[in-house]
Amino acid sequence: MTEPTASPQETVTPMLCWTWCHPRKGTLATVVKPDGEMQQGRQHPKDDEIFFAKLGRIPAMEASRLYDAARQLPLTGGVPQAFSTGEPECVEARLLDAAGERALRVAVSDLPGQPALAEFRKAIIAARKTACGGFLAWNSIAGRMTFLFSFIVLMMCYWLIRDSRRVNQLEKTAQRMEATVTEHSGKNGFDPDKFIKVKFEPPGGVGAEAKIAAYLSAENWDAAKPGSTVRIWRDPATGEAWVENDLLRWQHDKKWVFILPLGLALIGLALCTFLSRYRVGVHADGQEFLMQEDRVSGDDKDMAISRTSINAGKMLYYLIR
Repeated sequence: MTEPTASPQETVTPMLCWTWCHPRKGTLATVVKPDGEMQQGRQHPKDDEIFFAKLGRIPAMEASRLYDAARQLPLTGGVPQAFSTGEPECVEARLLDAAGERALRVAVSDLPGQPALAEFRKAIIAARKTACGGFLAWNSIAGRMTFLFSFIVLMMCYWLIRDSRRVNQLEKTAQRMEATVTEHSGKNGFDPDKFIKVKFEPPGGVGAEAKIAAYLSAENWDAAKPGSTVRIWRDPATGEAWVENDLLRWQHDKKWVFILPLGLALIGLALCTFLSRYRVGVHADGQEFLMQEDRVSGDDKDMAISRTSINAGKMLYYLIR
């Protein structure tokens, strides 16, 4: 006696696929499995085949509702042929279940005449957002910008607070004295490498020299000609010295410097708000592409510099591993 075998209808694994197709940008497919797992497929016009990557997961009940909504669409049994680059930008809903495989392809310009398909598209986009994660997800441009700006702002605040406390301490402990300028170096007052050297005699000590570069203003650098005198503050613990006028100016102006990290934080917040609509996808070779909802906005494969950086990174990896 032979055991009964399952019919083809009983062994079919349901699959729901939503695909965006563009004649120049290729395709972007979203696959929804019955258990809620979502996959993302990307095929650039330069690619020979589509590459699928795990996108995330939605609740199984939500996946079931998407399948039910797809069954209400006017899907036809004749599955459309592969997308041709001569076709206009279009979207395609494809469903495979016990009833067979059916699909519906509609040009994006014709979507207003397909309200049911337009609503289904909104549901797919909402499901993608759920599967991808929240505002700070790994593939969110807003998330990446948030981490970047947060790091910059925190480091800047740390430096400002640390520097402010240092100057406050110097107000209490620094030695104040007259010094004679012995060397004046730099191209101009705005040269970041400018400095002066001074000679002085600290209280209760012997003659000493110090190089002054920190906080040195263009005005005081111009005035500090060799042989001239300048009033300085000196840290007796480290031997470091500063021009007194520049330290006092910093003490007066430092409260305004904190506006800079605040401004950067506001710029970062504005960018994150604007870029929250974008997500990042990855090709099989590591290059990335930018998505807006269910469309591709940009792709590394369209930029030669990206390909060069990928190859350089691989070569560096093989050299140092």
